[in-house]
Amino acid sequence: MFPSNPTIGEQVTLPDGRVFEWDGVRWNLVESGGGGPLTDPTTTKGDLIVRGASAITRLGVSANDQVLTVDSTAPLGVAWKTSTAAASYVHVESPAADEWQVPHNLGFRYVSVQVVSDTGNQVIGDIDWVSTTQVDLIFSKPVSGTAIIRR
Repeated sequence: MFPSNPTIGEQVTLPDGRVFEWDGVRWNLVESGGGGPLTDPTTTKGDLIVRGASAITRLGVSANDQVLTVDSTAPLGVAWKTSTAAASYVHVESPAADEWQVPHNLGFRYVSVQVVSDTGNQVIGDIDWVSTTQVDLIFSKPVSGTAIIRR
């Protein structure tokens, strides 16, 4: 663990994270407090390590579908919040139809639309951006498959 012929100032880190430094006579424990090993403050899967006003601390994992948001009024400068809108929506159409009405509820009128048939081929059709919550897809022949709608 410790070298037999150390040079002054040489440091050794033990498996438990403690750091020792050779002073020319003996190995001395280097006290933490400014650059020493970080003690893990997390306790739960998904926890994050964040810096508050004066110290490193744990930000506990939040509920599903929450997003981490910069918030200067929060004690840690960040906070878990409910997303204002989903980023995508998947619509499955079966049986085959030549016109699909897709209620995506994404809050944007001109969304990106990708259609993949049940056989795995990309399908091109006409898109009617009906509203901020729906698109209609029109095909030259009946198609069954999946539409991926993105903001």
